[in-house]
Amino acid sequence: MIIPGCGKFLKKMKGVAPSSQILIPGGGAFCGSAVYGGNPERRILQAERGNRPLRPPLALMSPGHDLGMRCRNTGLDFAVSEWLLTRMTSPRLTGDLRRQLILAAARRCFALHGYAGTTTRSVAAAAGISEALLFKHFSSKAVLYAEILAEECEATPALVDLLECPPSTATLVQLTCGMVRHFIQIVARPEVEEAQRLRLLASSQLDDGELARHLYAKVEKMIGHIFTASLERAVAAGDARDPGCDPFNLFWFAHHTVMMAALTGLSATPSLGYGNDPRALERQLCEFLLRGIGLHDAAIAAHLATAPEPVAVD
Repeated sequence: MIIPGCGKFLKKMKGVAPSSQILIPGGGAFCGSAVYGGNPERRILQAERGNRPLRPPLALMSPGHDLGMRCRNTGLDFAVSEWLLTRMTSPRLTGDLRRQLILAAARRCFALHGYAGTTTRSVAAAAGISEALLFKHFSSKAVLYAEILAEECEATPALVDLLECPPSTATLVQLTCGMVRHFIQIVARPEVEEAQRLRLLASSQLDDGELARHLYAKVEKMIGHIFTASLERAVAAGDARDPGCDPFNLFWFAHHTVMMAALTGLSATPSLGYGNDPRALERQLCEFLLRGIGLHDAAIAAHLATAPEPVAVD
């Protein structure tokens, strides 16, 4: 999510001029582009009344910086940040900033305590807000977690480039092969965070399914158009057969197939072996899925031979 830069942001403040000292997350305040320590409300009042000179800056933040990005990348004092939000006059902007502050707090909590050890109450406390206010933005912990995962995926430069490609048979092949590559990499390193997320996704489907539903909805929103449009182009070019109704189901069939293949390798002793050649397995999976999606063998062979390095797709 893009949050307006601080230059615009300052103009939204009630009773505080852009040149005055203003609170930012992290327990300090800033005047123009300088960040200062101390009690934010008292310092703002002192700065406005000219009671004493300001302390030298501890850090710099230019008006053009993205406040939302600052919130995501900095250890924050969210109680102080919540005070800032109460000073704002724009309901829309206040809502956007609160949402980013909550997400930043949730990232810290999930990183420190894992999904099972994190509660909406602990996230609200880390964000310096009430749990009721958190629920106005995110209806559950699963929704919060799905939003964080989706933002991380959307921020992957290679995936951003792929989603901007024109719909075509080549794009369809690259998207499918990227998904295969993503899951194979998880099996190769089962101790990393992505493997834990895959376990959570699988267990969600055996429990209430809430996390899986929200995450799948995010994936469909992000990938659905480029997949279906590319499949349509492949059919029009004679590279694939007509899928009939609900073409995006073919993406999910492919996704579930490769996800299940990955799950077999996540136990301490893999429950199923697919041989010792990961590159051969990747090629075999790509061919299998592309045939299932409806591509003809000639098109598969031609595009796999010239396809660039696959992009990992969740």
